[in-house]
Amino acid sequence: MRVTRARAQAQAQEQGSSKTEAIAAKVQPENLGDDSEPGSSDDGEEYGSKKRKKRNMKTSTSPTKRAKKTQDSSIKKSAGKRKKSLSLLLTMPLDVLFEIFGHMHPRDLVSLARTSKIFKQTLLASDAVTVWMAARKRLGGPDCPPYMTEPAWTALIFGKPECIHCGVRNVHKVDFMLRLRICTTCKKSNLVVESKFSKMFPDADKAVMNLLTYTNVGGWAHGSASKNRFFWKADIEKMIKKYAALKNDIKLRRPNAKKVLDEFVRERQEMIKKIIELSPAHEEWLDNEVAERTNNNYTVQQQRYEDIKARFIALGYTEIDLQYAAYIPQVTQATPLTEQAWKRICPIIEEKIEEAKARRLARDYANLKLSRQRLVARLYKDHVATVERSQWPYLPHPDDVLFYEPFARFLNAPFSAGAIYEDLQDARQLLPTIIKDISDAKKAKFLSQMSTTTGDSAQQADSRSELQAAIEESRFDLATLVFAKANLENSRDHPVVIGWQRAMTHSCWTPERLEDTCGWSSESGVNPDFITLSFSQKGSDVAKKLVELVGLDPHRATIADMDAREERFWCTKCLPGQGFRGRVRTAYSWKDAVSHAVSSPHGDDSELETATFEVMSPSELNQYMQSADSIPPSWRYRQWTCARCLDYFNDYARHPDTIQHVTTEHQILMPKEVEDYFVLDKTCWLRLGVAVPYH
Repeated sequence: MRVTRARAQAQAQEQGSSKTEAIAAKVQPENLGDDSEPGSSDDGEEYGSKKRKKRNMKTSTSPTKRAKKTQDSSIKKSAGKRKKSLSLLLTMPLDVLFEIFGHMHPRDLVSLARTSKIFKQTLLASDAVTVWMAARKRLGGPDCPPYMTEPAWTALIFGKPECIHCGVRNVHKVDFMLRLRICTTCKKSNLVVESKFSKMFPDADKAVMNLLTYTNVGGWAHGSASKNRFFWKADIEKMIKKYAALKNDIKLRRPNAKKVLDEFVRERQEMIKKIIELSPAHEEWLDNEVAERTNNNYTVQQQRYEDIKARFIALGYTEIDLQYAAYIPQVTQATPLTEQAWKRICPIIEEKIEEAKARRLARDYANLKLSRQRLVARLYKDHVATVERSQWPYLPHPDDVLFYEPFARFLNAPFSAGAIYEDLQDARQLLPTIIKDISDAKKAKFLSQMSTTTGDSAQQADSRSELQAAIEESRFDLATLVFAKANLENSRDHPVVIGWQRAMTHSCWTPERLEDTCGWSSESGVNPDFITLSFSQKGSDVAKKLVELVGLDPHRATIADMDAREERFWCTKCLPGQGFRGRVRTAYSWKDAVSHAVSSPHGDDSELETATFEVMSPSELNQYMQSADSIPPSWRYRQWTCARCLDYFNDYARHPDTIQHVTTEHQILMPKEVEDYFVLDKTCWLRLGVAVPYH
């Protein structure tokens, strides 16, 4: 009988060095025959056999040179080659080898048994059962059930968390009823519910189901047990063949065939009964083991994080800089930190910490600038309290003064300067001059744009002259006084601003624009590019036609007059579209209609007729007013404030809240815009029109 490689090499060591070469030659891969397995550690290449063959072929013609080689040098060379292989491990006595294996983790023991056929034969031998038992008991694993072997049981409860069917990772749950570690996807495709057994296996005997292990947790149950029985498809197919073979033996009248079948059925039923009895305890142990392993990994992760944090603090970083490090993959690993690992991951972690630090500093500086901006607004509010109340609706937006010194310097001061309200007290005396400069600059720019230019028709020239005269006479509420973003009249994202009051309070401030300026002084004046609004001749012409459509005089109609009419308009150039509730058509208020005509091109933009409107019929208007969408979009924004007190001056409110405030606090039953409340316009994009059903 041929000895195994492990036993042969153990005998060689006991018999002395004189017999080592002879026994080693017997266990070389060339002499293992069918026992060698391609791709394992038994390959001849691992032992150097292929190289020896080539060398022997070349030197076979030179026996004299080969004879000169001493026995010691050949043994030394052979030993040097074998150091590259784990095969020398098997030259140790089996009792010592098994003692070493018993101290390995069961998962490593399973991996070792799968490395080569020799290790597999050694660890699966009957006398190696103690190795598996020692490894399992050392970690507190449950006893092996009678229906499984020690290696199979150890692989089931301590194996890698991978699906045994598809190999997907992170499958920590073991189905002890099926004795399988399988993922949810494989369960869905491989489990057969009892009610579908006959349909899927119409020729099979239903008695087979009583011989199969099953589970009560299906693939679609999300881990919850049910009253149904689910069988593994591969087990069904094997059992059908096995049961059919045993039944066929009875038909062939083979000796003891009926007894063999009865014994097989009895053993299977006892095994299933035992599985049902032991599975709850095994599941409880596995849940506890997974929870304990998770806690241990968390402890190791926390210790690794603390070690890395301590090292970076020693390099000069602060606690707040290292908060982001807790989410870096190189930090969250569940392995202790070593010097070698530290040298490898330190540059990677440091780069990410620096990036997070830069983002944090930028965020903190932006928050500080916001705090400074609020302090300027508070100072502006204190100044407005000293101004005549009738002038409040026409004052520039509080953010616009940030372009001026010393407010621009205060806003862009270094982070270390902080934000202190007392630092602005000396600048308060400059506010009247700054406010006057901004108002005068806007008025001068708008009036210059209204001057007659080359190419204007006589009608447009008369319209401009009338608006100039109205502004000079302080008639700021004309409905035909329309402004738009400069050079962006055809942009859909920038609707117009109607009325002198909104044009004067419209904010031109953005953080990006402020960074491009160094701050203006009262002596240098206002840069014209600072004012982003310009007079819109096209918008004024459209507003004039809308005023005429509702029967008012375009030379005298005010914004309040148009708002009081509550008319809605259709654009005759826009076709109905398909909406959520069927065919719809967009209805516009008169302000939205002006914005639509200016910002939405309708063919040749040089022709006014490219956007014409018609008034909604009374029935259509009544239906529209009953819908929630009839509320103007601008009313939903927090940009309204009271014109009789400063309660909402910096803490702006929505339109309904402002009306309620004026009604309850100032006892005005019918509040009027500008006189009782006004808007501090800072929103350049509003939804234009409301889609309503079209028939």
